[in-house]
Amino acid sequence: MNSPIKFAALLCALTLVVASTPAAESANTKPQILGPSGADPTVAVDARTGARYVAWTRPGKSSPEVVVARASDGGWDYSDPVVVSAGDTDIVSAAVSPAQVAVGSKGEVYVLYGRRVPSPYDERGRGIPRLARSTDGGQSFAPPVDVAAADGVETGAEMTNLAITPNGAVVVAWLDYRDPFARAKLPEDQRPEDIDYLDSDDPKVQVRLARSTDDGMSFGASVLIAEGASERSRVALAAAPDGTLYSAWRAKLDQFKGSYDAVRDVLVSASGDGGATWSAPVKVHDDRFKAGDCPEITLGIGADSKRRLHVAWYTGTSVRPGVYYAVSADRGKHFPKPLTLLTAAWVPYADVKLAVNGSDASWVVFEDRRNERGKRVTLIRIDAQGVQWRPQSWPGHAPDIAARAGAVTLTWTGAKGAIQALQAASK
Repeated sequence: MNSPIKFAALLCALTLVVASTPAAESANTKPQILGPSGADPTVAVDARTGARYVAWTRPGKSSPEVVVARASDGGWDYSDPVVVSAGDTDIVSAAVSPAQVAVGSKGEVYVLYGRRVPSPYDERGRGIPRLARSTDGGQSFAPPVDVAAADGVETGAEMTNLAITPNGAVVVAWLDYRDPFARAKLPEDQRPEDIDYLDSDDPKVQVRLARSTDDGMSFGASVLIAEGASERSRVALAAAPDGTLYSAWRAKLDQFKGSYDAVRDVLVSASGDGGATWSAPVKVHDDRFKAGDCPEITLGIGADSKRRLHVAWYTGTSVRPGVYYAVSADRGKHFPKPLTLLTAAWVPYADVKLAVNGSDASWVVFEDRRNERGKRVTLIRIDAQGVQWRPQSWPGHAPDIAARAGAVTLTWTGAKGAIQALQAASK
């Protein structure tokens, strides 16, 4: 191995270096094709058995449908996709709100996906998150349940994320539009007067979370995590080994500091009581990323056994746009200067995901859209000692990643629309 090159940036008192060894040197670097067409795949790994599950939305006979394919431990081949969403005909999918798969502590397979139904209060319609559950390794699924039904209010719930806590509880977070819906229901002469070009008096988009303690068969009323989220930007969730829950989202801040555009920086919050209460939001980094319309992009978070919180995200700041990574050593209360994973004079919006494996190494995957000949998916590993391994990339977009002690699984939509996956060693 060549001598590493040291970075000046520090993360949690570790010197970050770049090694010459590829990030996925023992990977099956030729992607497998799971389906000829589809969108927004996500992946989960059964920590007990190593079985891998990929969910995505594909064209159906008359409407889109959500499907799941499974690969057993030690095998490269995935099963034929199984339909999860039978009966739902109004399914919507996007990278910020995909069909998401997760595996429970007893091997249960959960798939979260979204419907959108017409609403007189929002021309885009009303989002309804649905959760389906399998107890036979993804071979069949019970009828899905509405995650936000217990709230009993008119709202739209979108940009969802799913996590399983160490004690087996199923938690779902989302962006909630109950305040905008309540405003829209008022007669026009009773609505607060808007100020031209400014939205300080606009109803706030909320970040909310609901919890299931009966293996996803029902959910209690949601709790408020924070207000003032940036519209159409996905919420991220992570469950730490010690039971701490983390959420992250893109904020909508500081509309009046010399610009009519809002600041769209990343905030995080933590819960030590299973999601019942949440800490005050903390900004991961002062990017000062201003945008008039909310960027529809994802970010990644993960927690390790040392109680550290890892965050990876894109920023469109005018100074150094790109993809960044930071680690908090105190459960998200403070963050050091981030590590730059990608920057250039021009870096288009990029979806970013992150996974932490059993040895506390981070895997970050993100889109690189700078090449006019096509988008690429880039994978980077940063090990527990702070060593960043040389990235690898493949043509495509909308990536997702899952890791365990022995392997990491990557999935994405290929350049020609096929759903692809590969597995790499996870040291």
